[in-house]
Amino acid sequence: MYDFNKAAADGRTTRMYTRMKGGRRPPEKKKPVQLIVLGIIFLFVIALNVLARLSTPFADWYMLNIFGNISDIFSRIPSLVDFSVGEVMIAVAVFGIPLMIVILLVTLIFAAGKRRAVLKFGGSVLAWILAFVALTETMNCFVMYQCTTIEERYYDTSRGYTVDELRNMVEFYITELNTLSAEVERDGNGQIYLGTKEELTADCISAMANISDTYPQLEGYYPEAKELRSSMLMTQMNMGGVYFPFSLEANYNGAMVNTKYPSTICHEYTHLKGIILEDEANFISFVATTEYGDKEFAYSGYMMAFNYSYNELARYIPDEDKKEILSKLAPQVWADNKFVSDEYRQKIEKEAVLSTEKVEEASDTFVDTNLKANGVPDGIVSYTRVVELLLHYYYK
Repeated sequence: MYDFNKAAADGRTTRMYTRMKGGRRPPEKKKPVQLIVLGIIFLFVIALNVLARLSTPFADWYMLNIFGNISDIFSRIPSLVDFSVGEVMIAVAVFGIPLMIVILLVTLIFAAGKRRAVLKFGGSVLAWILAFVALTETMNCFVMYQCTTIEERYYDTSRGYTVDELRNMVEFYITELNTLSAEVERDGNGQIYLGTKEELTADCISAMANISDTYPQLEGYYPEAKELRSSMLMTQMNMGGVYFPFSLEANYNGAMVNTKYPSTICHEYTHLKGIILEDEANFISFVATTEYGDKEFAYSGYMMAFNYSYNELARYIPDEDKKEILSKLAPQVWADNKFVSDEYRQKIEKEAVLSTEKVEEASDTFVDTNLKANGVPDGIVSYTRVVELLLHYYYK
């Protein structure tokens, strides 16, 4: 018969002997909490993207009820400093990640005994960076690409327009520009006067709030738009502004001529409210600037609308008609219709490390690829779809 008492006693003796010899039980393996958290984040990101792609009503609900609150709350944090947090984050990533990789490689070569720890640390850092980017880009940008469009929500999508109707709209813009060019207030350099940066931002916020009755998603908090330090690179990329989803900031190129600022800042503010499509942001910017009741803002909005509309019209009319239309523009409008001053262009050509052509090509490729990846089939060309919205608005 098996003696349970003896077996138990032997067990106690064995355990006592083990403790007396200084032996310890092997440590229990810790649960990989970090891997679990990262896995949850990536699964959440995938699920959110798939759900938005499959359900436009979900994307609409998310924009109005989730992202609106995210933007209102978290965009206040980078507002505590006067520089662009997103720009700093990009600079750290551009220079810091390659530096970290070099340090890791050197450590792997000269500290063979620490290779496992080094690889674990490096992999962990890169995984968290990737998780942060994937999460913020998805929640603050990608989902909203799948929302119901402004055209579907507010206009008759079956309505088409003739070339003559487009031409009439373009000529209306010319009339407005010619009138406003003589009426806007100008500074000592001949540029339109917009006040201080703080006054400009405050006016842009007021312009957005002014149309929030028509477009309710524009309600809520707006942070101060921030001037980027990398204005030369931005100019080479032909970018007037940029919205950073990972820091929830509206940023603008500080090297532009003044005519560009109101329409550019209102465009970036539109993204902060979940309207991510570029043609729609252009349209909201136009409505905000032209309905605000400020001549300088209206001048900026009509200038942007004219450029897109005329370029579209030029595809369908002969050269003689193009010359006739452009001849109607006042000389002052021609002078104001620039991205940056001629002097700044010359400065770029002298001081730029990379050629403007290469930088612009790389920028266009990135934007085009990003848009197509988010379900915008015509990519960067989608910017010009604002003309369709402008026609709806003009003939409403």
